Amino acid sequence: MAKVAAIAAVSTGVHAAERCDGPLCLLVEPNAGAITIAAVNRGAYAPVTVTVAVTVTAPDAEVAGPGRGVLPPGGRADLARISWPGGGAGEWRYDYKWLHGAPSARPDPDALYVLPFDLPGSQVAQGCDGWVSHRGAAGQAVDFALPEGTPVLAARAGRVVGLRMDRSAGGLERAQVGQDNRVLVLHDDGTVALYGHLAQDSARVRVGQPVAAGDALALSGDTGYSAAPHLHVEVYSPLPDGGRRTWPMAWDTAAGTVTCPRRGTTLRR
Repeated sequence: MAKVAAIAAVSTGVHAAERCDGPLCLLVEPNAGAITIAAVNRGAYAPVTVTVAVTVTAPDAEVAGPGRGVLPPGGRADLARISWPGGGAGEWRYDYKWLHGAPSARPDPDALYVLPFDLPGSQVAQGCDGWVSHRGAAGQAVDFALPEGTPVLAARAGRVVGLRMDRSAGGLERAQVGQDNRVLVLHDDGTVALYGHLAQDSARVRVGQPVAAGDALALSGDTGYSAAPHLHVEVYSPLPDGGRRTWPMAWDTAAGTVTCPRRGTTLRR
C-alpha cells in the first residue's frame, strides 16, 4: 500500500520520468505540449489498483483521463493527460494511491481461517470496529496480542505478493501509521490478506511463493502504529477510489467457528 506525491514544473525541458513503488511504476511521458501519466504493473503475481489525482496551477491547463485503473500483472494504463491549449506553463502535482488486488474480488463464503500464530492461544487485543484503529476501512480487522518473535502463520492458503521488512520503529505517533513491516498473501478468490506489525527482517517467505494454511510467514513484532507487540490481520479488496474494504474472517478455533471476535476474547486451537 502506498500514497506518494510528486511535484514537477512544466517547461520545455520536461523529460520522461519513471518512479516505482513495489510492482507499480508511474511513468511521466511528455509529448506535443502535453504530459501523460501512465501506470505499469511490473509484478508477476497479482493485479494492482491505482488512482491518481492531478493538481495544476495554470488557469488554462486541462486534465483528462480516468484517474484510476486496475492493472493485471504486466498491464499498463494511461491514467491522466495534462495539456496547455494556450501554450502556457506552470507547476503541476500528482498524488497516487495503490493496493494489491482488484475491486471485483469477493471472499469465498466457505473459507475458514486457521489461527495465525504458533501458540496454543492468544487474546484479541482489538476486534472488529475496535475503537483504536479498526474503524471504516479496517473495520473487519483483528489484532492478536503476541510476544515479539512469535512465528506468524498463514491463516489461509495463497501466494505471497508483497513484503516489507525494513522498518524498526513503532509507536503511537501519526507518522507511524502504515509504516509497519508486513506480508501480503493473495487468495484464490482474489482477496488479499495483510499480516502487519511484524519484526524487522523476519520474513520466512519471498514474493511469489505459494503458502498453505499454517505455513510460517514471519515473526510478530511492534513496528508501525502500535502501542504494544501484536499481530494485525485483515482480508481486503481494493475500492475503485483508492480505498479498501475489509471482510469478516471465520476463525477455526477449539470452540468452533468464531467470526468478528471482540476485544478480550481468547481464541484457542
